[in-house]
Amino acid sequence: MPAGLERHAPEFALNLALADQLRRQGLEAEAEQRLRTVGGWHQVDVLVELGDCAAAIEAEFAPARTVLDDARKRLPDPPLVWRGLTVDLVFLLVYPERLKHGPESKASAALSGCGSLEFALVKRRGVADGTPHTLAAVIGTKQTGSVTTLAEYLHGYWIRTAKGGSVEDSVELASFAIERAASILRRASGPHPLAAADSDPHATSALIWLNVLLFQELLSTNLDTHTLPPPHRGKQIARPSTDGIPSELSRQRNQVLEINWWPIFDVAQ
Repeated sequence: MPAGLERHAPEFALNLALADQLRRQGLEAEAEQRLRTVGGWHQVDVLVELGDCAAAIEAEFAPARTVLDDARKRLPDPPLVWRGLTVDLVFLLVYPERLKHGPESKASAALSGCGSLEFALVKRRGVADGTPHTLAAVIGTKQTGSVTTLAEYLHGYWIRTAKGGSVEDSVELASFAIERAASILRRASGPHPLAAADSDPHATSALIWLNVLLFQELLSTNLDTHTLPPPHRGKQIARPSTDGIPSELSRQRNQVLEINWWPIFDVAQ
């Protein structure tokens, strides 16, 4: 092992474990990503997708004397970009020092059982002359808890911001989508198969399809496919494409039906 790398090996293993456990909590996360900007390269410990932006997590073992400086560096202007998303949020994370001394093979189990992680949002500091931000930063309220606590905080932060929107906004958007799809279906030729039993069969069809698209999205992001029985173990369940043509969506439904979930996907088909 090259000189100096051994000191960072436990942190590297924990970062990989953190990203994996955040994925199990329903977040899109990747560890140890190298991003380029006009000022050079940035090695980011963990990146998390939050809707239409991304969050960087800069981690260090306690007492974490340099973690804030490292976190500030992840707030360049222009911002970092990952998967086409701007990295608008940066969190610092402090691992307890005791996790530094465990074997790499036990890093995931040690992290999973740890309830004393410390994390906080690093905020850009605005200035009085109207400049949107500088590289200086301030720290938000520190939180303490487990990886689950962190995941819940990330989920909640996204929902509380304008990017995440409110439940009322989501319901309004869904209602508009259902009505738009139903109006298109009403123009289709031929009788609707639900017409005899439903006062608004076209809206019912649109609602069924919205339900199945949401369920497929949840499966693609939350399901641990390694828990599926053979021969489906490890099989990828693709997200429904926002511009997918009917034949492509139908092909994806058939792949899901090969595994299970007939009451949802067969009805939609």
